[in-house]
Amino acid sequence: MTIERRDFLVASTLGAASLVAGGPLAAAAGAQPASPAAAAFLAAHAGAFDRGRRIGFLLPEGLAVVHDVPFPLDHAAYADHLAFHAGNWDLLEFAPQGVETVMVSAANAIVSCFFLERGKPKDAGFRLRPGFATATCVLADGGWRALSVHFSSLRSQVLDASPS
Repeated sequence: MTIERRDFLVASTLGAASLVAGGPLAAAAGAQPASPAAAAFLAAHAGAFDRGRRIGFLLPEGLAVVHDVPFPLDHAAYADHLAFHAGNWDLLEFAPQGVETVMVSAANAIVSCFFLERGKPKDAGFRLRPGFATATCVLADGGWRALSVHFSSLRSQVLDASPS
């Protein structure tokens, strides 16, 4: 039996979510291509970089793991990290592909997608970085927000495209 990369990443995220939630996931949980949680994730991340949209999606008690920092970031550290990017890029875009949602309950969802981050750092060459993202989303304050976001580079990234 072959396990696809997406299946492994989603299953490991769901397993972690199950441990955090303190119980097993509902047997009926299944992947869905679109959902309000996915729409909220895309509104915060897809297209041109907007640090306000991104930080607004993460709950104040949330955590972020990003592909260019080797440790989890709390809300304040993630805001600082996004401010650093805002000041050091002429262009930065996030292009999601194959967005899927696993509804854990009516108020909890896991959104996942492959992505291509492309951009132009100031005073440096063009950069392309493919990756995989997950967001553990909860229904809070009348909308979908992230309790955690995780962005990982894939091994197939373009090397030597620009200085790191």
